[in-house]
Amino acid sequence: MLLLATLLSLLLFSSGCVSTAPNKCTSNADCKDWQYCNASSSYCAPKEGRCFSSSDCEKWQECSTASHLCVAKPGSCESNADCESWQECNTAANQCVVAQGFCEDDSNCASQETCNQDTHVCELKEGLCRTDFDCPTSWQVCVSQRCQPIEGRCNTNADCNPYEDCNTKTNTCEPREGFCNIDSDCDNWQYCDVNAKKCAPLPGYCDSTSSCNDWEYCSPTEHVCTPNKGRCNVNSDCNDWEYCNQAKRECVPEPGRCNSDSDCSSGQVCDVGKRQCI
Repeated sequence: MLLLATLLSLLLFSSGCVSTAPNKCTSNADCKDWQYCNASSSYCAPKEGRCFSSSDCEKWQECSTASHLCVAKPGSCESNADCESWQECNTAANQCVVAQGFCEDDSNCASQETCNQDTHVCELKEGLCRTDFDCPTSWQVCVSQRCQPIEGRCNTNADCNPYEDCNTKTNTCEPREGFCNIDSDCDNWQYCDVNAKKCAPLPGYCDSTSSCNDWEYCSPTEHVCTPNKGRCNVNSDCNDWEYCNQAKRECVPEPGRCNSDSDCSSGQVCDVGKRQCI
């Protein structure tokens, strides 16, 4: 009897009925819709293509407890339909593999790319490029896999020359105050010293009193050397009763005219209203 029970158990296991209590049957009506009645054993067994457990399936399959169909295990396949949209089926190994043009992770991408986990497509990492066309603006070029501004354009001050700042509204390098690239970067009384990249006074103009003679100062409005009060270069720098003493660069009264009594001869005084010695 023990031997008979053992043989019956083995028969039931091989037929796929490995429940704790296999259904005994006399006809298919006694079985579930995915089973048939095995006449030789009088027990319900899975129909062809159906399963009771994963042991009834290929090794790359598992038994669906809902449909009792053999389905591909996750990552396994019989055709592309068993794989994700970004995969294809390696039918020799019954394994889903990354399809051409797609990726699973960054290891499937080039060094300057990252794998987009939503689309499973390799995309350029932020700020990196393959060609100039990968850069976000026409004033950038791809250099060593990075987008860089062309000369004169910028994202930050670091993209400009040391004497320039980056205008982030126009993304253009502009000379700082007092510096220049061309004459039009300077005031109308200056020109651009292209070697020093600085604005310098045009001939006849000044930017500080140190540029003037010792009897002059640099006019902050006209930017020309202007004689100090009482000093002169020409007669027109003096009052109308004075002339310019070129040797001393001083305005002195014409003969008979005066600013004080000391300008008059002995016995005369200065009529300061008329600027005449009387």
